[in-house]
Amino acid sequence: RVGEFTITNASGPHHTDVSVLSKDSTESLSITMNSYKHCHHSPTVLHIAAQDGILCPVATYQKYIKVRGPSKGPLFICPNNAPVTRSFFINQFNIALRWFKLDPQVLQGTQF
Repeated sequence: RVGEFTITNASGPHHTDVSVLSKDSTESLSITMNSYKHCHHSPTVLHIAAQDGILCPVATYQKYIKVRGPSKGPLFICPNNAPVTRSFFINQFNIALRWFKLDPQVLQGTQF
């Protein structure tokens, strides 16, 4: 969900923090979700395996962290280090959909 990777306000209840991500190796990545929409106060750990090709999530994460920096805080930040808000993400997502001539009303951010 978009809500787990963005904030809705300054104190956003759910967001993935860099401190809960661990690069297990070049083979995998673990994301600990401490707080999310259907959380019952027990963390969930997502293990993501490396894949062959240019869309490998582990390699992409490593490249992103080189640009973002390893400092603690929300995983996705703006150039000024402010967290990416849900509204900003949805706006950018809709711009991308329109660029591909897709209807934003058909594929909304709440659907994934």
